[in-house]
Amino acid sequence: MAGIDALANDLFAAKRPLACVQQLERAQRAFARFEALRTSRRGTKSAEYVEIEDALWSFFQNCWYVKDWAKNDPALPSVVRQAVVDAAHTNPVLKTVQSLANGSKHLDLETETHKPKAKDGGIIFDEPGDGTIRLDFAISHDDGRVDRAAELATRALDAWRQILTDAGIGTRGLIPPSSAI
Repeated sequence: MAGIDALANDLFAAKRPLACVQQLERAQRAFARFEALRTSRRGTKSAEYVEIEDALWSFFQNCWYVKDWAKNDPALPSVVRQAVVDAAHTNPVLKTVQSLANGSKHLDLETETHKPKAKDGGIIFDEPGDGTIRLDFAISHDDGRVDRAAELATRALDAWRQILTDAGIGTRGLIPPSSAI
């Protein structure tokens, strides 16, 4: 029993990252699940479509709500909280993520300001030539543009890293930006 008590004390004594950084880490784990599930080898059983889709929508929801975790974190000065919220609301990639998160969370968005500006536009199958099949989702924008979900997710994680860094919030230990991978 002493071992468990010592472990508990060590865990509580460890400095936990700020709430918004924890939420960004949660979004990164959801994206990693999506990435792991969406690739399969020809002739092997792949993940079920709904598992892949669930991982993707989980990512977009967790990604957008980094904003709320920053907004409500009492450890951050109010000026920093507001800067993060303002930056999220003016970032075009995160605005798309907002639309996807809200659209996947609510069955019907009733007001015009909450109508989705982007939505699931269908499935994309890629065969890179190495015996694998990669599934992705098309994200259709209301202006006719189409993004691939995996690329949009990577850009969204990069946007959050930049916003948090600009706000003076450390993101050390997080998965590096896509340019460094």
